[in-house]
Amino acid sequence: MTASTKRPRQRAWPGLAPDVLRDVRSRLPSLADRVRLRAICRPWRTGVKLQPCRAPPHLPWLALPDGTALDFAHNSAYRLRIPNDDGPCYSAGESMFFHHGNDGRCSVVNGFSGAATPLPELAELLRSHMVNPCDEKKFESKRSENMRIKKVAMSSVAASPNHQRLVAVLASNCSKSRVFISTCRPAGEINSCIVTQETSTILDVAFFQGKMYAQVKIFQELLAVELSDGWLDKPPTPPGVQPQVKAFTSWIWPPDLQPDMYLKQFSHDNSPNEQVQQYLVESNSKLLLVRRYFRAPPPQIGRKQHLSCRFEVLEADLTDGPGLGLWKKARSLDGWALFVGATCSKSFRASDVDGARGDCVYFLLDHGNPLGHAGVYSVVHRTIVPFMPPSRRVKPKRWSWDNLRFPAWFFPVEV
Repeated sequence: MTASTKRPRQRAWPGLAPDVLRDVRSRLPSLADRVRLRAICRPWRTGVKLQPCRAPPHLPWLALPDGTALDFAHNSAYRLRIPNDDGPCYSAGESMFFHHGNDGRCSVVNGFSGAATPLPELAELLRSHMVNPCDEKKFESKRSENMRIKKVAMSSVAASPNHQRLVAVLASNCSKSRVFISTCRPAGEINSCIVTQETSTILDVAFFQGKMYAQVKIFQELLAVELSDGWLDKPPTPPGVQPQVKAFTSWIWPPDLQPDMYLKQFSHDNSPNEQVQQYLVESNSKLLLVRRYFRAPPPQIGRKQHLSCRFEVLEADLTDGPGLGLWKKARSLDGWALFVGATCSKSFRASDVDGARGDCVYFLLDHGNPLGHAGVYSVVHRTIVPFMPPSRRVKPKRWSWDNLRFPAWFFPVEV
């Protein structure tokens, strides 16, 4: 066969034309499938990254104890790439997880790619304060002075000082809490860390406008640590030297109420069996406190059937400065949707998320069957409806719900 009659050489898959690649991507509504498309080869990853995605994000997924993520918008399940046999993993918001290895090493892990960024400075800080990897169920059965991790939160790039992401680790024992904060720089770069002063039990933490806020159980005080004052720009503390302790500043404290009156107001004992779970979440440039009230069942039923009975959403008014802030009731969410849970919370403008309802709070439970009892609360209409229809609920016997780290909201982010 002469050269003139040879069949023309076909273009290899990595050299797929950009318009064809764009057309393929437009036919993949699932974020997981678009991520797989990018993983085929480097040219595809580069080509897809340069093309803005016009598809609106879908409802968050649910991360389960076995590392599965449920995508309810597409009735699909995916396997997350997170460690599941070398120490606990904690949801850190968006698509990130915090891994605390059995040997004490720490890292943040992308749930999609499995890429891990080590945090050796934070690991040493946790070790020096006796915050060790542990089984939550065994830990709670002991009156130990050692602390366990209750929650991990990561700041967004836009909200972080100097545009560097931060990770905050809330650790507590039976009566005290501390927060450990570290920069999250690329592997090989040195991170800076701070630790807060020890305080009474902290219920939740959230990054907001250059500070890290903490809601304290006693007196329902709102504390904050300033993060844009240069502390996290200092070199890390040398090994063997205790780092400086960062003091909290009180922002909301009841100046007009005596302590016993304030305790009565916030004890929620108007119903003898009523209890409350609280969540801090940033929404539409506001710091909100969501209170989910539930009734404890009779002793013969057990504590694993808690059902939500009502909600309260409060907005922090911090304009008058430290010590003078107030909580004000929010009558609406200005079209935003909140996704709250004990492990992580986040907000979105409902119009930007396919399937989300505006002025609603999506909530997960940490008792019983969290999936079956998850729901949606309308702030405007004050109604609660199930998050999933009964036909799509997952039976709880497939997982052990004694795990305090799951289920968790998983917010897929295409980057």
